[in-house]
Amino acid sequence: MKQATLVIAILSLLGGCVRRPVPLPPRPLVPPPAQERALKIAEAELPPQLETAEELELTRFPVFLPTAPPPRIRLPRPIVVRKKDTPEPVKPTIPKPVTPAFRLGELLTPAQQLELISQTDAFLATSEQAVATAATVKPKLTSDQDGLVGQIKALISQARNARNSDLVEARKLAERSKTLSEALVRSLSN
Repeated sequence: MKQATLVIAILSLLGGCVRRPVPLPPRPLVPPPAQERALKIAEAELPPQLETAEELELTRFPVFLPTAPPPRIRLPRPIVVRKKDTPEPVKPTIPKPVTPAFRLGELLTPAQQLELISQTDAFLATSEQAVATAATVKPKLTSDQDGLVGQIKALISQARNARNSDLVEARKLAERSKTLSEALVRSLSN
């Protein structure tokens, strides 16, 4: 096994020495035919040598040098003087036509509307009565009871505002306030 490894190592060293590439001599630079033609054309187009001063003057071309742009002149803004007696001009305001807001919801018959209004009023009356009862015993209210009174007042206000636009929502808010007011009355009686 050691002999085979030694033979492979010797052959690899010898193989590297035998196969070295031989460098080629540099090729002479010969211009391609296109470059030769371009040189001949350039030599043919050279102007003839001028000998007299008059001929030199005729062949001279004017030289235009770039110049800087002229400086910008800034004009002062006109001063507007208003007399103290002259009021500001008033722009006429055109009122926008009032259109009812489009909203999605249930279409209610007049009978249903009256029923919702009466239920809402009954729930609000019950809630307001409970708040009035709590006001009589105000110094003895706990923090929970005082929080309930605040929630009931907020629901009463929201129900009154919603009554003009959405009767179903107003009834729901009034019913919640009634439920909380009943809980408040139970906690006061304990």
